[in-house]
Amino acid sequence: MSLTIVGQKVELRSEIEILATATVVWDVLTNFRAYGEWNPFIVEADGQLREGATVSVTINFPGNRERKLRRSILKLLPMNELRWSSTSILRALVHSEQFFLLRPVTEDRVRLAVGENFTGIMAPRNPVELSQISQGLTLMNQAIKRRSELQNAGALRP
Repeated sequence: MSLTIVGQKVELRSEIEILATATVVWDVLTNFRAYGEWNPFIVEADGQLREGATVSVTINFPGNRERKLRRSILKLLPMNELRWSSTSILRALVHSEQFFLLRPVTEDRVRLAVGENFTGIMAPRNPVELSQISQGLTLMNQAIKRRSELQNAGALRP
């Protein structure tokens, strides 16, 4: 897990290597209906998977504190990148952009980077809040790995 703070920009990033094809990892990542079965951080996601669409998500912070957000899909490159954002009423207050980047290592192994960038004067800087978000991203990355590897081995159906 890495944390970078530059001026009013905060970036959190977690990376993990997954023994599965990019197609399998992408299927796990984009099957919003199944998030409640396996995702400990984004426990609900509902919306269309297309650029410009709005997705409603429920984030479960460590300690079972839930927060509902609406995210707009900014970038959708199948088997490569999903990027969505949410903005406060005034973008200057806080804007967050969450990303999922898949990079094939071999034909059946993928490196997944999951992270979130925050900007604005209300961007999280409190060590406790940053730690909770960081923990959530890491737990989600580990859960994507588990789910993808089980599905890749044929133990789960997509």
